[in-house]
Amino acid sequence: MYGVSWLLLISIFAWRSRTVGMRRGFGEVMLLSLLVPTWAYFGASVGRVDWLPFKTEVDMRSGLGIACLLACLTRPSIFKPWRWMLADGVVLALAATHVLSDWQNSGFSLVVPVRAFGEWVMPYLIGRIVLRDIDDLRNLYPVALGVALALSGLGLVEMIARTNLPEMLYGQRPMEFMGREMSRWIFKRAYAVAKHPIFFSTMLLLLMPWAMYAASRVKRGGGPNWYRWTPWIVGAGVVSSVSRGPILALPVLFYVVALICRPRWRVVLSVSGVLIVLLSAWQFQTIIKGLEVWSGESEYRRKREIVVADEKVEFSGTRTRLYLPIVYARALREAGLLGYGTDAVTGFPPRVPVGQQYAETLTRLQFVDNQYVLMTLRFGYLGLVCFTLLVGTAVYDYTRVALDSRSGVAFTAGMAGAIVAVMLVMITVWMPRDFGYLLLWSCGAGAALRSSKLSQSSYEPLPYP
Repeated sequence: MYGVSWLLLISIFAWRSRTVGMRRGFGEVMLLSLLVPTWAYFGASVGRVDWLPFKTEVDMRSGLGIACLLACLTRPSIFKPWRWMLADGVVLALAATHVLSDWQNSGFSLVVPVRAFGEWVMPYLIGRIVLRDIDDLRNLYPVALGVALALSGLGLVEMIARTNLPEMLYGQRPMEFMGREMSRWIFKRAYAVAKHPIFFSTMLLLLMPWAMYAASRVKRGGGPNWYRWTPWIVGAGVVSSVSRGPILALPVLFYVVALICRPRWRVVLSVSGVLIVLLSAWQFQTIIKGLEVWSGESEYRRKREIVVADEKVEFSGTRTRLYLPIVYARALREAGLLGYGTDAVTGFPPRVPVGQQYAETLTRLQFVDNQYVLMTLRFGYLGLVCFTLLVGTAVYDYTRVALDSRSGVAFTAGMAGAIVAVMLVMITVWMPRDFGYLLLWSCGAGAALRSSKLSQSSYEPLPYP
């Protein structure tokens, strides 16, 4: 089914390239590729013959992105004009850190730069190419909105009917991430086209700004009246995963949007935000216990114990995120500038120094459910700084464009809020390709939109802080 989907999408790309232009066609098919499950791979072994030199599996977004980028090379004008932005340098620095870290820890290999390009640079570059200005936003939003609504619909059907429709076409999702029938409250946790419910709902967080933009157009007569309901539908899609992190991050998204778009409310919103943070810190243990009850963890499961910092502490799925920095404290201290490399953190437990006292504890934690901890273990302090600076720069780019523009503000402010929300979610989960591709794509688009704004002669730019 992977091959059929790839041929269909590449055919759409060829057709749209002829009718509306290659750059717009590229953007449309890459958005449509989000409908293909992330467990659908083009394997390295065909007929028991390893034919890919790097012996890996290529997902739909990577396979399609490579083909379309090669086609774009036949028309270099697609890459012009190009104004270098801070985010461009940061993503290149992140890819270079990936290469240096893996070479230092696993030895020299020409495959490593290819993987670094595919993991970091390619998604960013695609976003940088296909969404440059407000005209591109107007052209792409119908497709993006359709994808967001389709994914939300898949999630709601799965939650209520307990049936995953993509698995009927592409085969069953790998079991190593979670069981297929896991429930919370009385509902099945929807994962739709992703490998885990939290990955799926984080994808929808990053698609929410497209629905917000569609809804904003209704007021100006730029879309049908039902568009005003699309953010609610996508929000329901986020809820269909029944994942606490993305659901709690959804109000954060709208909070950031209000800060950007409502100048008169900023003082009240800022004070309210500080008070909420202080109250949350004061009642932290109460909140943790509430989240445990919300997750449906039984009293028995909450009373299990593990060893952390030489003490026995309560163990639950909620509390594991709190223990990670403590369990991996030694490894984090010794990570250095370049960390332990990709091979060391592939699989579980990671092959990093943690101390013998945590040997049993690691068998209970199962995953490194914190992107910032995992990034430090994998690529060291340099990797952590580059990654955090990349997403932080994207928030700044979108915020500046939202503040200095009259068009597309719902999208740019929404994207700033969505990336902030995802940054918070990543405290509780590592970043897979499921939503990582879309996050990096959005970072590239943010740099492109601000580059376009800076290039306007009437615009007086503010420097990066």
